[in-house]
Amino acid sequence: MPGAMLRLASLATWLSTHSSKARKTGAVVGNGFAQRSCITQRLSSWRCDLTVLSFLVGVSTSAGGCGSDETRVDSGPAVAFTAQEQAVYAVILAQNFGSTSYVLLDPSADLNWPADEVAQETYDISKELGGLSADTLGNLWSANPRAQSLPADLALGAPYSLLDRATLAKLVERDSRDWTGFFSQFPGAPGVLDIAHVGFDTSGSQALAYLWWQAGGLAAWRRYFLLQRNGDTWSIIDDVITLIS
Repeated sequence: MPGAMLRLASLATWLSTHSSKARKTGAVVGNGFAQRSCITQRLSSWRCDLTVLSFLVGVSTSAGGCGSDETRVDSGPAVAFTAQEQAVYAVILAQNFGSTSYVLLDPSADLNWPADEVAQETYDISKELGGLSADTLGNLWSANPRAQSLPADLALGAPYSLLDRATLAKLVERDSRDWTGFFSQFPGAPGVLDIAHVGFDTSGSQALAYLWWQAGGLAAWRRYFLLQRNGDTWSIIDDVITLIS
């Protein structure tokens, strides 16, 4: 076990060192809402496999690695998800999955990443999402200084289960590519999702939402959705994938 932990830690260090260079080699592919800023496929799968494997041996990977790694949970009170945040995610889930049930990682995503990771992610998002307000993007980062426990009564358009990362690790057999145990327990879910507080502009009419989805070692992405509000209705106007496996 100590040897495995050292190998994973070494691999995590190597990936962090090379991630910025790899991101710059990605191709942008338009596909409906899924305008993809794709990172080198092999590097992405290694990082995602490492994330799930790290659950099994207790190694924490880089915060920017897959967006669903071991998170830090502050002991302070959780900040409630507003009605507008819930409405934003309800639209995103309905249009991208349309499932009868979902599984959310609990606690929520921790976006308090190292400064260089935030800078690279900010660059990637800003380059691909035309019309994105700097206020909206800045608010996304400031609204998520830590992970927090999720409530069981969010209005997301369909029922959902909360799943902690330790339990997910137990459901994933041997390595991150065998998710039979997960789908046996959650047959109606499209995979596991990780959400965070939504960023809004000062007028409250533009929103930027983070979403991590994974359904296997080679089936995962980290994605940001840009939405516009017209009256009481939110609509997705663009999105970008910054990590894909």
